[in-house]
Amino acid sequence: MVRASKEEHDAWASLLPNADQDWSWDGLYPYMLKTENFSPPVDASLTGTIVNESYHGHDGPVHVSYPQYTYQSAAAWTPTLANLGLKTTDPQGGQGWGGFITPNSIDPRDGTRSYSKTAYLDPVVNRRNLVILLQSQATKITFDTSGTVPRATGVDFAQRTNGTIYHVDAASEVIVAGGVFGTPQLLQLSGIGPKPLLDSWGIPTVVDLPGVGEHFQDHVLVSMTWTATNTTVTGDLLWQNTTLIVEEVRPGPGAQTDEQIDAFLYEAASTQYHPASTSSMLPLEKGGVVDPSLRVYNTLGLRVIDSSVIPIGMCAHLMGPTYAIAEKGAVMIKANPVPNRIPHSNLESGSERTTVSNTLVLFLTSLLALTVSGML
Repeated sequence: MVRASKEEHDAWASLLPNADQDWSWDGLYPYMLKTENFSPPVDASLTGTIVNESYHGHDGPVHVSYPQYTYQSAAAWTPTLANLGLKTTDPQGGQGWGGFITPNSIDPRDGTRSYSKTAYLDPVVNRRNLVILLQSQATKITFDTSGTVPRATGVDFAQRTNGTIYHVDAASEVIVAGGVFGTPQLLQLSGIGPKPLLDSWGIPTVVDLPGVGEHFQDHVLVSMTWTATNTTVTGDLLWQNTTLIVEEVRPGPGAQTDEQIDAFLYEAASTQYHPASTSSMLPLEKGGVVDPSLRVYNTLGLRVIDSSVIPIGMCAHLMGPTYAIAEKGAVMIKANPVPNRIPHSNLESGSERTTVSNTLVLFLTSLLALTVSGML
């Protein structure tokens, strides 16, 4: 749950001249605090943590705390770096660099993970204006193209391969939150994306939007391996005596020059599972997909609210910023409800259609799409 630095968020905002929404640190930080319910460690001195309570929120739905047990070697991390002259501080106030113990999305009451379901869905699962459809794949966003600008009118979905296609009409907006991979896929399947790509798959183009699915960012992980003097060496022994390490196995002696190291990294790199930026919030001419109000360019009644809108690679976990983006997006939606259109009455062959008024419909599967009809 480490946040990015103030400089990174301000760099994000600098890419959006004349924006009607503030995506700088000052514009997003209040929403980071709004999501957080922070619990400090019982004794920070025993865990190596440095906590500044003013950097944290305490009334939000997502629990943020620390593991119930800290290994001695981990607790020595921050004081060791401090002795070396490196900065050690609470990273949550906009200085996300240096040495620190990472806060985690842990509910301190029982040690379980706190995440979007437990924080946001479970408390409101009995709301009459909330429908959660399990094992339901959003397959297409539908549009009214009779006007000069295509207007999103609803979502098609299915509950099994080659099964019945159902349709939900949107009385207000369609909001896509399919994530870094699911969101651009759904947009492209719906005719929103690079026209050459859509043409190659026989998908009629609704909006030629070259940035959809491009500009992918991720954090890279590369592991290294050493051999030890014997098979009984433990992590604690290595901590006490690093001379027990006798040979570097990976990358090994074949990676000595810059070119060799680069070649090793290219072959050995794997994902850190922090993808972003495939529906970037950038100016249209710079490859942007959404504007500063999270609306998809050259459409009406369609927004994207997930980590795919983050336009730059951030030196932080993306969970915290994504929750903040969602909180800020929810405020935008409620402040500017967009009446859509009168739902169609005719049914397409092989499909079933329903109209949902003032209701939030969630399709929960490997791909998540939100259809908002009315107010959140």
